Amino acid sequence: MVAESTIADKSQQADSDNQEVEELRAQLAAMRADYDRLTEATETVSARLDGAVDQLKFVLSEDPVKKQA
Repeated sequence: MVAESTIADKSQQADSDNQEVEELRAQLAAMRADYDRLTEATETVSARLDGAVDQLKFVLSEDPVKKQA
């Protein structure tokens, strides 16, 4: 009886461990998806900021020409 009880306990622990591993895998997959979305958003923001900086540089470089004319 003790051996059967020990086997049942170990089986339940293994099932619990497997469930925990699957939950962790699901969390990791969700985090990877979030990371991918954040990476894409970062690239978009970076490109837009670069464009805005370029426009500001252009406007600032044109300003003295307008004042002289």
